[in-house]
Amino acid sequence: MHLTEALAGQAQIELTMSKAALVDLDWSTAFMMAVFLLFWLILNKIFVQPMLTVLDKRHDLTDGARESADKAVKSAESKISEYESQVGQARRKGVAEQKKLRDEGLARERKELTEVRAAAEQKLAAGVVELQESAAAIEKDLEAQAQVLGQKILSRVVGGAV
Repeated sequence: MHLTEALAGQAQIELTMSKAALVDLDWSTAFMMAVFLLFWLILNKIFVQPMLTVLDKRHDLTDGARESADKAVKSAESKISEYESQVGQARRKGVAEQKKLRDEGLARERKELTEVRAAAEQKLAAGVVELQESAAAIEKDLEAQAQVLGQKILSRVVGGAV
């Protein structure tokens, strides 16, 4: 009989447990909730809020460092672009100065060539005039000599004075 009584007792306990609620709501539940809230408020005040403050400061510091690094990068980029523009401007000035000097040299060369050519033409013209005058003088002299020779030949051929 003991076995049947034990099984009947256990069946009755299982029936009672299935009908009973999982948590009994009484004053101990309210007390435990109050203790939980009290500990939560204390832990929030002592640990959570200071930790959040430290994390916020840390975040601000890292963002601040990142922002200052970004500013430094932007400053460096602007200085690089300014440097490149100045180098480009200096290069353009150099090319312009080189072109100007080359043009001045070519103009000076053309001027000197023109002057030398004019002087050479002038000397050539003077030489031509001198040669023409010399040729005219020699021609006159030859004509005079030819006249004299012609008179001599005639006087010898004819045999007397003409």
